[in-house]
Amino acid sequence: MKGYKCCNTSFLKRSYNRLESCKYKNTTFIEARAKAIDLSVTNSVLFYSVYAADVAVIMFFLVALLKEAKRIEVPVNFQYMLRLIREEIFRLRKGLVAYLHLSIFGAVGLSILFMIIYPILFLSIWIYYIITIISAILTIGLLAAVWWRIDILYKSRTIHKELGAELKLDKRFVSSSFLFQVTLIAVILLTMLDLDLIAVPFRNFFYYSSGIFIIRTVIVALLYVKPAMNTYSNLGRNITELTLPFNLKDVMDGKIDPSGIRLGAEKISDLQQFEINSFEACVEIGACEAACPATAVRRPLSPRALVRKLAIQQAKQGTDGYIFESISEEELWACTTCGACVHSCPVDVKHVPIIMDMRRKLVEQGKIDKKKSTLLLSIAQYNNSLGSPNEGRNSWLIDLGLRTPAQNPTFKYLFWVGCMGSFDGRIKKTIRDFISILDRAGVLQEFAILGEEEGCCGDPARRIGEESKFQELALKNIEIFKKYNVREIVLICPHGVNTFANEYPKLDSWMQGVSVVHHSQYIESLLKEGKIKIGKEDEDFVIHDPCYLSRYNGIVEPQRSVIGSIGRIEEPKLHGEKTFCCGAGGANYWYEVKEKRRISHERLDQLLITGSKNIVTLCPFCNAMLSDAVTVKAKSEVSVKDISEVVHEALK
Repeated sequence: MKGYKCCNTSFLKRSYNRLESCKYKNTTFIEARAKAIDLSVTNSVLFYSVYAADVAVIMFFLVALLKEAKRIEVPVNFQYMLRLIREEIFRLRKGLVAYLHLSIFGAVGLSILFMIIYPILFLSIWIYYIITIISAILTIGLLAAVWWRIDILYKSRTIHKELGAELKLDKRFVSSSFLFQVTLIAVILLTMLDLDLIAVPFRNFFYYSSGIFIIRTVIVALLYVKPAMNTYSNLGRNITELTLPFNLKDVMDGKIDPSGIRLGAEKISDLQQFEINSFEACVEIGACEAACPATAVRRPLSPRALVRKLAIQQAKQGTDGYIFESISEEELWACTTCGACVHSCPVDVKHVPIIMDMRRKLVEQGKIDKKKSTLLLSIAQYNNSLGSPNEGRNSWLIDLGLRTPAQNPTFKYLFWVGCMGSFDGRIKKTIRDFISILDRAGVLQEFAILGEEEGCCGDPARRIGEESKFQELALKNIEIFKKYNVREIVLICPHGVNTFANEYPKLDSWMQGVSVVHHSQYIESLLKEGKIKIGKEDEDFVIHDPCYLSRYNGIVEPQRSVIGSIGRIEEPKLHGEKTFCCGAGGANYWYEVKEKRRISHERLDQLLITGSKNIVTLCPFCNAMLSDAVTVKAKSEVSVKDISEVVHEALK
């Protein structure tokens, strides 16, 4: 260490004296630093001048954060900040991207903290050791983040080339995208270099670190305050949460003037403020695009490109910009609303609500094709999504022992059969097997069905963009639930689970007191209570998690508990909350979208890579999509079965 001059004479002397007085045995490092002290007054002035510049830049960054918080009207307090830190740590369960983001988030925060306390940073050798260890851990994450960014940059250029015309990508967008992504890579590299240099306790390294720190922090203050505050402002906002443009109940009660209702978004100003904050916050991290099933099969959609185009348009035209100048209709219909983009985005961009608001405008203007029109007509005319007369809808279930509330007034659970369960021959077998399980468990008399009073839950109408019809169906169903004092609903469809549990309560608070249970959860409870017994089989099973069950509602363990008691579970790479869509969501089941490869075929291949030929589904739409994929790909040795069918076959 001879020849090096330390940053601050007085602090190092006190450090040395303190170690001597405490009689530390291992003081070689500190002693060498103390002996190297030879700072003039001029050097001390230089040190504190540079340190003051660092503090000034930190203040500039904090002011930028506070100004953004004030603009988007979110509270800034210690409790909220602690909650943000907890959320960031909790995100680690989402996988690699979350770890990379937390590494960047943590490295920037720690470099600011280290710079603030730099004069007292090296009072103890143990502080030095701690700083070195933390810096090393975060450096690994930052290096991985650079690798991720370079990979995304390469892939995004491919997307621009393949889908450029369909996505209305011009040269300005492509150049802006390149600049954004290169800047992010530069920020990560600067942060890594700053964090490593600041841990070196000598004067020259401090000056190098300060120069890098100032440049990095200014860039962050100018470009990355909005992403940070968007994450902060969206604490607690669920990915299932769509905008509620009006409440039909309030309109019917005369509380709202229907002439003032704004339905859908045609201009940027028509979007909700949190949606505008979202696309302003996008810095093209690319996690959304990497997770999007539509992009994976080259449908005309990139969630990254969609929100960035809106941001560029707003910067150019203001909030009066006409959205469909930059967004094509095909982009909006290509979305399956699976939520993978929102779930994976580390800065909480809300792609799905934005897309849904634009779909609503297309429906309002009648810009839908024949298949979408047929779906809405079927719901309006037959009260179901499959175009079948509703008369005698569930009469076949009476023969299996189920009764209506009028016939079984002491029922505990309402079994919602659903449109697919009522009319699709393949899914009827799922219903029969589930009822057989209830019968074997001796609980069949605790259930009732609505018969012809059951209609569509409204999910397809809302996902198409027909908000009025959705609310009409929802309020009608809620009145039926009230009529029979329904307190617990069991159903096989995750779309119904999400609609009843998350969307109905926003229309009528009475639904907050209704428990909504997926049949996998109920089957698990029967097993745990010993009401049914199943035999262990020498079989491998692969579970396909539905997006609306796992990602939207966090239900991932019951199905694994049940299937794990029957055989071995082989997990695909994308499972649980990180599942890959079957392609049916967002009402895509009812219409065609241009694509190079079917999403269901892509998902089938992902499942078969595990080596298992037994695919377990938990959604009638997933079952239908994967079964069709098996047929088309001539995989006769592969079986696709609902969890109730697998359990029924394993019953002792």
